[in-house]
Amino acid sequence: MTVVSLLKLIQLADSDIPDLQPKSIMMKTAESEARKALNRLRRATEKAAGELRSLEGALRHVEETDFPVQSYEAAATCLRAVVNFADEEGERLREKILYAGGLEPGRVRRNQTN
Repeated sequence: MTVVSLLKLIQLADSDIPDLQPKSIMMKTAESEARKALNRLRRATEKAAGELRSLEGALRHVEETDFPVQSYEAAATCLRAVVNFADEEGERLREKILYAGGLEPGRVRRNQTN
């Protein structure tokens, strides 16, 4: 490697190009992992809500008047709260990623149809 090549590498390492900064690379990895974890949480919560509905349907039929309606409604409400939390965190993360990339979150259109 020549001296000129080494100087170019040093200049790139000191540059403001986000993709070449170690912190930026680590942040992208952390953001990616956070998005994946949020998606897993949301899917698991939706699956749990479906299983709760199945259980409710089976037990409601068997227990009739003894079925604890309020307990199942409370559990379903808690699961909806977790889904809402995951959605809010996902939106917060998207805005943070856009802002870090130099974009204003409100100015980006999701569906651009011509």
